[in-house]
Amino acid sequence: MQNIMVLPVKSGLSVRTKQLITAFGGALLEFAIASLLHFLWEWSGELYPVAVFASVNESVWEHLKIMLWPYLIWSFAVYAILKTDPKRLVTARILGAIAIVFVTVSVFYIYSGIIGYSVPAIDISLALIALIIGELVSIRAINSPSITGEYYTIAVAALVLLTVMLLCFTVSAPQIGLFRDPSSGTYGI
Repeated sequence: MQNIMVLPVKSGLSVRTKQLITAFGGALLEFAIASLLHFLWEWSGELYPVAVFASVNESVWEHLKIMLWPYLIWSFAVYAILKTDPKRLVTARILGAIAIVFVTVSVFYIYSGIIGYSVPAIDISLALIALIIGELVSIRAINSPSITGEYYTIAVAALVLLTVMLLCFTVSAPQIGLFRDPSSGTYGI
């Protein structure tokens, strides 16, 4: 009979593995929800309460909105799964939201400016990539020793500002390109 060496197996996942699963799983779930929110306004018969979360036109802003709401709501699941310090989490999630906006806006305007038009397949891929980057930035920030409670107040202020913008700019959109529907030339509802 052969001697078989049994190595002890650590039960459960490492913190890093949990974080990565939460990040990638979250990004996929957020992307799926954003995809539904893209059509929900039309499916609802254009009900005003739906406009808070759903895309009401094809502007870049409305696409940011349908990515940011699922991302922000997923933060509650991230807290429950990772059991991280709430102040650190809020700060990290806001940094992730900023990354989503930055990646989406900069890449969209750079590529569409170069080729002269937007390509739906690229836009859809960009949304998923931006969500993944946002989640990874958030995880990186959670693990960063430089993200301390000192930044919490700034993060909460940024969260409040972002929420107000998400709520208001669909109804009363500024008359700038970010909010302009390229197919109709209109802004907001």
